[in-house]
Amino acid sequence: MNKNLGKETPTKTPKKNKLDNLKPPWQKGQSGNPNGRPEGTISIVSEIKKKLLEIPDGQKKSYLEIFLIKLFKKCMIDEDTTMMKDLIDRVDGKPKIAIEHSGDDEQLGYILDKLAGLLK
Repeated sequence: MNKNLGKETPTKTPKKNKLDNLKPPWQKGQSGNPNGRPEGTISIVSEIKKKLLEIPDGQKKSYLEIFLIKLFKKCMIDEDTTMMKDLIDRVDGKPKIAIEHSGDDEQLGYILDKLAGLLK
């Protein structure tokens, strides 16, 4: 007796290309957020920046200046090399890292062309 008798045959979904998820869901030149941020939305970053520029009552320095002085003292007194590195990276940006690849340049070019074609 047929076990599938009376049962619906499941439909197969079309097989997707592995790189389909890299394609943006909008057309080239079209914004992914055409209406922008909703009205009334508060950016915590903007609020922090505003607060850092304020001068607390009874002080001569802004919160930003106070923060930086404490930060630099911590780096120097505690000799926190990780924090020093992070500060330098924030000021000058992280150094560029060269990536070495070995293999056939022709094959790499072929792969990059295919990827570019999929993203169009």
